[in-house]
Amino acid sequence: MTSEADKPSVPEEHVEKLPAPSVQKPCIWPPFALLASFWTIYACWRWTEVGYSFGFLGFLLMAGGGAIVTLAFVVWWLLASNFERSERYGAFALAVVGGLGTAVLAHRSLGPFLLLPGIPLVPTIWAATLFASRRCRSVSALPTGRSWQ
Repeated sequence: MTSEADKPSVPEEHVEKLPAPSVQKPCIWPPFALLASFWTIYACWRWTEVGYSFGFLGFLLMAGGGAIVTLAFVVWWLLASNFERSERYGAFALAVVGGLGTAVLAHRSLGPFLLLPGIPLVPTIWAATLFASRRCRSVSALPTGRSWQ
């Protein structure tokens, strides 16, 4: 025999089944478009006669282009990406600390390499890891109280 307190207040057939909350995947095409255009221009500039014909001006253009691409990527990452604030600032801090550590610990002969293609390599590797991990399930996407199974 069941009491009134044991019965649900609404019959089960009238209870709405809410869909599980969906995790919004971050939009990662802007950095890929930016980096694809940069590396295409860099390859054409570096391995054709056009780059050599400009001489030192070509060097300055490629250094400036790498700096602009890196700055645009950082602005996108910090302001326009759909990641949580702690993830954005943590990844940025890790990149800065890693860059400073690399500059301090690197051999002197790597100096020019760290400046020209080295700086745009950071957002390129960053974007590649975003692409590789876009299907990974984050801990914050798990419902509260559940464990990994």
